[in-house]
Amino acid sequence: MKTLLVTTALLTALATSAFADALTSGPITGNKWLQDCNSKDAVTQLACVSWTRGMVDGMGVAADITEQRFICGTGGVITRQFVEVGTKWMRQNPELRHKMAAPLLVIAFGEAWPCDESQLPDDKRTGVIPIPNAKRMPR
Repeated sequence: MKTLLVTTALLTALATSAFADALTSGPITGNKWLQDCNSKDAVTQLACVSWTRGMVDGMGVAADITEQRFICGTGGVITRQFVEVGTKWMRQNPELRHKMAAPLLVIAFGEAWPCDESQLPDDKRTGVIPIPNAKRMPR
């Protein structure tokens, strides 16, 4: 049941990408995400912001269900900040931008808003997920 809920949460988050996918001809890579976010076209920028918000919301839902977190301390963070952090990270890591955008952004957000055991309630102290190494990611 827990697996089903996590899968549903992640698919819901990725459903937001349907809007962005309408503007693309394939999966959203870091290159495509950065291009959309830097576009002068308002609809393309909206696709970037919407896709990013959906991804962040999906991370939150998955964290609530699994009680494991990739990012912490984002209570007052607005969507534009997530986009700016992601944009900065993508620019600083051009050798990885050909990979899928979502896992790259998880890494970027995890570096910007890291979790440690002290940020979790005592009964949840094993719920921090270490941020993966982007250089070892497939694709």
